[in-house]
Amino acid sequence: IVDREYFLVMGHKNPDEDCISSMIAVSLLLSKFSKTVYILIPERTNANYQYLLNICRYNAIELIHNNEVIPKNISTVFFMDTPKPDMRESFNGSGGIYKRKDILKIEIDHHLEADSGYIGDNGYCFVDEASSASELVGMMAFKLKNKKELIEGHNIQDLFSRNFVLAVLTGIIGDSKMGRYLKTRREKWFYS
Repeated sequence: IVDREYFLVMGHKNPDEDCISSMIAVSLLLSKFSKTVYILIPERTNANYQYLLNICRYNAIELIHNNEVIPKNISTVFFMDTPKPDMRESFNGSGGIYKRKDILKIEIDHHLEADSGYIGDNGYCFVDEASSASELVGMMAFKLKNKKELIEGHNIQDLFSRNFVLAVLTGIIGDSKMGRYLKTRREKWFYS
């Protein structure tokens, strides 16, 4: 987050609530560090997610549809809530971006099924048991909050802004069906 400047945040094909929410939550975190963030979304998304996409517009996070050209200056790609490489959202030139060694690929995912596969670069896969990918972004924010020098050095006043919390909670609530499918004590604590 500190060393890179231009981020592309994407999820899986036909994104669900957690996928969209986690993409927006991580983008909001990146924007707090004054980074340039682009979110790749399908040309058509569920109308229920419009309020989440409006959060991006309000926070100057650019939405790029998968039929548009991706900016050439991307230095880092975040893959959110995507269990395996063949589920990544496709776009014009995606093969080139996926193969480029100078672009860091970071994965945040909560799918641990046997047919899942890592997408991020070695050492950059935050894949863990959780209620949702959004929960993992929330955990990242808690870890960042404890890095006082980093937060103060970037003049971040409120890491847990209302829009960030809304995005994280939307993903958790969506994937856990209002908390009914939470399994572990940790998931229930985080949800509470």
